[in-house]
Amino acid sequence: MPELETPALVVDTQTVATPVVAADDSAARLTILEKELKEARGEAAKYRTTLRTQETAQAAADAASLVEQGKFKELFEKEQAARTALEAQVAQATHGQAQLAAAIAAGLAPAMASRLVGSTPEELAADAKTLAEHFKVAPPATGPTNPPAQRGQPSAVAFDPKNPPKLSSIAWKV
Repeated sequence: MPELETPALVVDTQTVATPVVAADDSAARLTILEKELKEARGEAAKYRTTLRTQETAQAAADAASLVEQGKFKELFEKEQAARTALEAQVAQATHGQAQLAAAIAAGLAPAMASRLVGSTPEELAADAKTLAEHFKVAPPATGPTNPPAQRGQPSAVAFDPKNPPKLSSIAWKV
């Protein structure tokens, strides 16, 4: 019988030559094929094991990346909260300065500035003006206990300590 040549198997970029076997020697051929199949299965198992190891390592790396991204997100949120707090402090200080300026412009004591209500300088000025009107002191009324000299008006007769007036010359109102 003529000898048959079996095609070569390609495994992992290496060419493995299959031995030439007689056609009637099927048992020997079967043994050779079983041996080659066992080697191919072993090699495939090795590749599957390597693949599983690489997939596990990639999953661990992905998990670590997500954890790191979570930390960056947490850090970003923390910085955003700090920035918001600082912006609130700046807004409060600016509002306090506007209150103080409005109080001083209206003639109020600086301690009254915190009582002013409004969000714009115009509103604060209007509130300061209203508050100042409520605390405005009316000039004293004239009367027997308040002579004109105490109101800022000069008295009609100047007093000279070297030459005091006689009591009879003073016009007494009864």
